[in-house]
Amino acid sequence: MLTETFRIFGGTNVSERTIEEGGLTYISTIEGISFESDAFEETYYNIIGLFGDVYVPLKGNTPDKLARLLLDCCEEYRLVTGETLDLGSGYELTVKQIYVKDDEVWMELSKEGVLIDDEIIDISDGGTWILDMDIEGENDVVVFRTHVNNLLKDGNLVVIDGLWMIDYDDVFVIESGDSFGILEIDTIGSTWLAMYNNDTINLTRGSIQEIGGGLKFMVADSNNLEFTLIKERTEYPNLCPVREEEVPTSSPFMTAGVLGIALVLFQRRKQK
Repeated sequence: MLTETFRIFGGTNVSERTIEEGGLTYISTIEGISFESDAFEETYYNIIGLFGDVYVPLKGNTPDKLARLLLDCCEEYRLVTGETLDLGSGYELTVKQIYVKDDEVWMELSKEGVLIDDEIIDISDGGTWILDMDIEGENDVVVFRTHVNNLLKDGNLVVIDGLWMIDYDDVFVIESGDSFGILEIDTIGSTWLAMYNNDTINLTRGSIQEIGGGLKFMVADSNNLEFTLIKERTEYPNLCPVREEEVPTSSPFMTAGVLGIALVLFQRRKQK
């Protein structure tokens, strides 16, 4: 994510192919982005990148309680009564009943067959269902929203043109001193996180060095010191529900640069 930056300091922090303890910092900052769907009244929400993945702060603007972003989608989905849309990570959205005369639809959100909540959505009154919950001591956290654009009377169809959801069932609580691989939380700021390496990193020729959170340095097999920040994945993150016929065959691959993480090398100014 573009909210994430690695910095490698020079001087005494680097010795030939070794990054000394504290010579690498990782900083991620909360940023506001627009919803993919313009059907929602709100225009933006806050995110923070963490190890190449997208998270949403529960409190909106502080980075110590995070939930992974599951959906942010403006694609159109057409569902009939009784049909279920797989939202990923075990979550499902089901059309229970369509009330065409009243411009209403009864929908149900569940996870692995267990009901989370349901709602009768009035198309004539905006057509948006927003679900909030109390999570990890935080009140009224919005965890799900969807927008129903239309009810097609002839086909008895519901047309959805907006979906957004976080994985509220798996919250990432971060505290000072927590470690992820060799990265340790140094500071939890008002809108940002800072980590540093609590052990040396040996950039051995032709090697792959674990950093933390699935991030690695892939070092070139060369006399010159060249390396790339990577993350291995078995599937590419998809922020829209994928129907069965669209599911690709899974195979491991590496993302170089980790979805836009900036890798910055610079020399600290010498003390006079």
